[in-house]
Formats: sequence, C-alpha cells, structure tokens
Amino acid sequence: MFVDIERKYLYNPDLELSSDNGSLTQYSTKDKANLISSETNAGCHLPVLDIDYSAELVPSTTPGHFHLYLNKPVSWAKYENVLKALSEAGLIEEGFYRNSVKRQATYVRPVGVKKTNFYRSSDQF
Repeated sequence: MFVDIERKYLYNPDLELSSDNGSLTQYSTKDKANLISSETNAGCHLPVLDIDYSAELVPSTTPGHFHLYLNKPVSWAKYENVLKALSEAGLIEEGFYRNSVKRQATYVRPVGVKKTNFYRSSDQF
C-alpha cells in the first residue's frame, strides 16, 4: 500500500519561546504555518536541519540526485562518526560510507561526469 508522506506544517503563536508541542497548531499546508517539522503524517521523519554556516545543494548528473556540500571544517574522526550515523540511519548508501572510510575522505563526481564500468588494474581480482 502506497502512503503519501508529507511533513507536518505547524503554527506556533510565539516563536520566541521554547514551546512544548501542546501549543502548536497543525495545518495541512504550509501557507498558514510558521514551522515545518521533520515529523510526517506517516509517523516517520524526513530530516530537516538548521545549518548555521554556508552550504550548497548541487544537482548530480543523475536526475533527482544531489550532492550536499557543508562548508564547516571538522576532523576526520568527527566526520567519520557523522558518516557512520548517516549510513546506519539509511540516509547515505552503505557502499558510499565503506568506501569513504577506506579512503578517509568522501568523493563525488562533478556535474556532467558519469560513472563508467572500467576497472583500474589495482581494482581487479
């Protein structure tokens, strides 16, 4: 059965106060809302983050895919922890995580560069 998953759109009468969920009003569309939640009508979450630094979302060569650039310096140890958590949550592919740990860096192709099916001699069995 297909479930149409949508975020919850909420209104908080006083955004200046830390509010419990009791003072929030839910709307079916975002036109009256002043908050958008990660919580969905299907009981799961669609992550939404408040990022207080420069970031870019760049379309990939594959339609509907993107690369997220977070412009905040972190150590490899901290970055590896983030990648592990994203992999365990299913937010990035496990293979991307494993290869990143092996290389101790993440890599994406520039827009327009497609995957190829070639093997370097060091990759062959």
